[in-house]
Amino acid sequence: MPFLALLLAALLLLPAGASAALPAKGRSYQAHDHTTPGKNWHVQFDVGRRNAHLVSTLVVYAEQCDVTAAAEKVPIADDGSVQASGKLRRGGWEVQGTFTAPDTVTGTFRVFKGRCDTGVLPFTISPLTAGTHNHGPKFPDFSLADVHATRQAIQMRHRVFRARDERFPTYQAARALGFDRFHTRWKRPLVFHLRKSAYVGDDRIFDAWRPESLVYWWPVKGDPILLGMMFRVPSGSRPDYAGPIPIYHQHTTRYGGLGPTQMTHVWLTGDLRSAWSNCLPVPELQAANPAFRYVTPATPGSGPESAPC
Repeated sequence: MPFLALLLAALLLLPAGASAALPAKGRSYQAHDHTTPGKNWHVQFDVGRRNAHLVSTLVVYAEQCDVTAAAEKVPIADDGSVQASGKLRRGGWEVQGTFTAPDTVTGTFRVFKGRCDTGVLPFTISPLTAGTHNHGPKFPDFSLADVHATRQAIQMRHRVFRARDERFPTYQAARALGFDRFHTRWKRPLVFHLRKSAYVGDDRIFDAWRPESLVYWWPVKGDPILLGMMFRVPSGSRPDYAGPIPIYHQHTTRYGGLGPTQMTHVWLTGDLRSAWSNCLPVPELQAANPAFRYVTPATPGSGPESAPC
């Protein structure tokens, strides 16, 4: 069946009464499957910070066809619909979506290259699915790691604490070093990232003195509190560092004008297991830092890995 026919059929499956809407400025909307071996996929809409009628960057990734494609400055129609497509060597890609609410996108995508064709796949991005995406296990399995990998994980945890004390003792110190946050109107309390794009392409990985991102808790009152660091590595094969202990996830974002990257976190906790967790280890962070007290409801962070375990 032609793509457009399948697309129309998919749109007919939308709940009755669904209405169009415009997205929130500066927000990133993501849908993905990172758990199906060989068939991981990801669709992402980054809305313009100043224009709710524009997707500043649209990304589609299909592991099945080994394709990551992106388009910039994709218009959002008044009815909330978005359409984008592109050519690949011996193939192409297509994405269609409709904002049915300010926090909800429903649509389909397809990637085809050579003999590989994903077919038309549906996706839905909503507050519910955004909070339940699986980026892999929550905690590392140390039984899979040898002595060398475990030693590296221990050393990395110690380096993160040292770098916090020596280089990032305060939020103001981090900002003075050029770390910046997305300039949106956030409602406290929340978990958020400070990023430094210059460190993304510096060919250093797991450098606690030059992390790609710093993760903070911003309480209702007071300055942000450093909770951990996020490290980016090139997409593709996982690095040898710390063996199987780091749990990577991939948003396929063209961050800083670069290609997709994998990322993992090291948290400032008192034990190795929670320090390398793939979620926010709230009890362990509170035990290690008496100034940090997680309060609900908290504004959602930048992804499931910033949500409590």
